[in-house]
Amino acid sequence: MNNSRKIKTFFVLLALPMVLWLYYNHLTNWHYHLTDNGMVIKHAHPYNSNTLPGTPWQNHHHSNAEFFLLAMLSITATLLLFLLALSLVYQLLYSRLRSYKSLFIFNKGYSITNHMRGPPSFSPTLIG
Repeated sequence: MNNSRKIKTFFVLLALPMVLWLYYNHLTNWHYHLTDNGMVIKHAHPYNSNTLPGTPWQNHHHSNAEFFLLAMLSITATLLLFLLALSLVYQLLYSRLRSYKSLFIFNKGYSITNHMRGPPSFSPTLIG
């Protein structure tokens, strides 16, 4: 196995559990905050379930930097999942293209792109 394939395999094996954990976190720990300027923010992180009475808003507070960091983690998880899916599609299409390309190469090394001579002639055999 060459080095670039080893690096790709290592990256996939490292990124896949991280992406799955981020999505699990998003499914189990998402909640809403109402900011001071009236904006509603939805994000996910482990928290104590202490909502404000009569509202779906959480009682713990975040700074603007924390909101930004949580948003970037969510975007990163989606981006990693998209890149993994894109690389799998690319590998599938590339392998099919390579096998399709090999159909154009005949036995004994004759290639369709060889324009210096005509194609080989085949004499029909009579089956009698």
